[in-house]
Amino acid sequence: MKINRIIVMSVLGLMTSAATFAGNGNMPGKNDLKDFCSAVSLYDNTKDCRQFLHFVTTLRPELNTVKGRNTLTKIHQLINKRYAGGDGMPGFDSEIIEQIMQLLKELGITEGNMMQLIEYVKKVYPLYAFQMQNRISPELDLNNRLTVDTIFQAPVDEAYYGLADPNNKYVPSGLSKEELEEMESNGGIGKRNGSYVWGMGTYKDKLFWSTNNNYLCMQGYGNFVQPGVGDNTPYENKCWACEYGQSAYAKEAYKEGDANSKYADIRPPRMYSYDTKSGIVTDITPSMEEYPVLKNCQGLRSCGVHNGVVFFGGPGLYASDWDSKVSAAFVAYDADNDRILSVSSMDDVDGCKVVNVRRWRVINDVLYVTVGITHPTTGKKIGALLRWYGDKNDPWNFHIVGLLDNEAAELAYFNNRIYIGTWGTVSAVHVSPELPEGGFTPVSIDGEMWPTVWTSEAGEPTITLGRSLTSVAGFHEWRNHLYWGVFCPNYYILSRAQSTYGSLTSPDALAFILGNYRTPSFWRLDKDNNYELLYGDTENPKPVYDKAGKITKWELEPNGLTAKWGRGGFGNLWTIYIWALQEYNNNLYIGTMDLANLADAAGSNLIGDKEFATVANLLTVLKGSDEGFELLRMTDEDEAPKYITENGFNNPEQFGVRNLEVIDNKLMLGSASMSSLKPNGGWHVNSLTDTTIPTSINQTEIKKPGIIMERNAEYINLATVGGEKITAVEVYDAAGCRVTSARPDSHVASIPLQNVKGISIVKITSEKGEWEAKIK
Repeated sequence: MKINRIIVMSVLGLMTSAATFAGNGNMPGKNDLKDFCSAVSLYDNTKDCRQFLHFVTTLRPELNTVKGRNTLTKIHQLINKRYAGGDGMPGFDSEIIEQIMQLLKELGITEGNMMQLIEYVKKVYPLYAFQMQNRISPELDLNNRLTVDTIFQAPVDEAYYGLADPNNKYVPSGLSKEELEEMESNGGIGKRNGSYVWGMGTYKDKLFWSTNNNYLCMQGYGNFVQPGVGDNTPYENKCWACEYGQSAYAKEAYKEGDANSKYADIRPPRMYSYDTKSGIVTDITPSMEEYPVLKNCQGLRSCGVHNGVVFFGGPGLYASDWDSKVSAAFVAYDADNDRILSVSSMDDVDGCKVVNVRRWRVINDVLYVTVGITHPTTGKKIGALLRWYGDKNDPWNFHIVGLLDNEAAELAYFNNRIYIGTWGTVSAVHVSPELPEGGFTPVSIDGEMWPTVWTSEAGEPTITLGRSLTSVAGFHEWRNHLYWGVFCPNYYILSRAQSTYGSLTSPDALAFILGNYRTPSFWRLDKDNNYELLYGDTENPKPVYDKAGKITKWELEPNGLTAKWGRGGFGNLWTIYIWALQEYNNNLYIGTMDLANLADAAGSNLIGDKEFATVANLLTVLKGSDEGFELLRMTDEDEAPKYITENGFNNPEQFGVRNLEVIDNKLMLGSASMSSLKPNGGWHVNSLTDTTIPTSINQTEIKKPGIIMERNAEYINLATVGGEKITAVEVYDAAGCRVTSARPDSHVASIPLQNVKGISIVKITSEKGEWEAKIK
């Protein structure tokens, strides 16, 4: 608990220092410098000066010179010559203090700057040191025996000429080769609006996924990316752009004066299927004119599949996730016959409105889904587990079979029980009764809530802003345990600091940020519902307030736990989300969200609070952080996981692993990226192959996509993925007779639907190979 002593001492010392400085304007006295040295020495009692240098030069960039760093190194060495005083606290003799005073003068620090530096060291340095210390990363598995392929990437769907430029041109299904050439000749760049593979599922030999677009342009995120500026002021940085209601698309999609045009960056989501045998990717997005509810959602964040029906679902657009007034949006797709069944807002499930949706799971041949609902009489938002009773003729027959006190998010089946992770001020893991034969049946909306077996209070007993933001994330059963991680959306802390202190980099603001900053913990539960902390912090800062509600100091509060393998975030300060877990070839894979790329880009905003860059630099840690998501693998429950990649497979634009699914003995990875202005940005679908799987088991091979197909009311449109020419298209009926053929000699081709009767086979030949698809 030594941080308690130093922070209490710091606050008291600051009162004296401030009074002295204000009273006579002299240089700080020896007592001030002793407090300064004590604050450093208690957290830097090694000969390694990098932490001290990084802290000081980040806050005082003018000192980041050869001379400045050398002088600061000498100061650090002198501080480490302390002696122990009679009370056990470090002390400094007059000679050391005089030498440090002289070195500070040599740096050219003015009286005011020196007082400010002392204030930063006293108030901020202990919390900074706490965040930095003992962050040891997992080993990198250099012999992982995995091969990685990019299956598909978000298409270039906009010609971008600049922020709010009227010449920007958005084409939802992607720009044609001719449009790309025209864009480049006119000085534009290709923009990939697709941000996340937000939902993913499998059926037979097909992989399905759904997306969102420009997600950091959602209302609310502007306060985090541009503290002090907020939403609806267009901005551009080196990775992405948010135009809000001033984009060319907004003027096309919204009537003049429509207040909802501020959502224009959140284009309607896309849906895709990938036939792993034919190698054909099909854009199965329905018509927005026919199904306008899809214009009113943030994206389709989930996917579930059962009995040939693929469900996609996502939260409403004109509200935040936690708003109970706006319904979600759902699509039901017939995977056997490649057609949209219908679309619904699911605003009346047992009298309740569904306002959010996250995970689907087939358990013992029953499809369940976790949702947030509003209670029909109280209006309170709670969590629910829904069971599907429908079929292709009645796809929206859902009923409530379980209740939770907060929004239901993650879903797993373990030890013959269903476990659900929730989001809330106190997030939790809930457990069902034993699963009866035939599955759970409908319950009353006023029935009992499922009990909890873990809450976020286990990791942090006292409620703080940092803890209140923590939510249960990636969730999966593996071998003898249920595993899960958490989500720590630290960007909320920035906006709160800005609104509270009017700054991100004042001593009080930085102390607030570092005091509330959390990295995600990683847990597991055994069959007796005993939990174990695998990665996480065993103590956390908590604020102490005066009677007026002002923070006077920070203390470290222990939680009584021992972390088996290390600190939160797998040791990485920029890892804020343990986002996806999946078993593949008897091993557990763990995907994260790493904010390093986003923070670096946000610090380059053309407008906004430049203090963001200072905060980002302060959190880079001594060795820096590889940008891009982390993927880890556990091969043994008694051994720590190892990194498969810590840089998004050498793609820093990919900041998160949103989904992991297994098909044809491949692990399919759906990523997240906000780098819409970067060639390697936009969401990706990757396949990972474990080469240790015996050939006798791994008989099926995935054919990499070569053709993307889109269907509308009149045509089936074909295009090559790589831009090479299609040399032949042939259509055969079910009897094998050729109906029609063409020689397009172009990278695109169209088949009139009038030529397609019943079930037909389309054979496409391009300069790179042959593909075959069945259409109806």
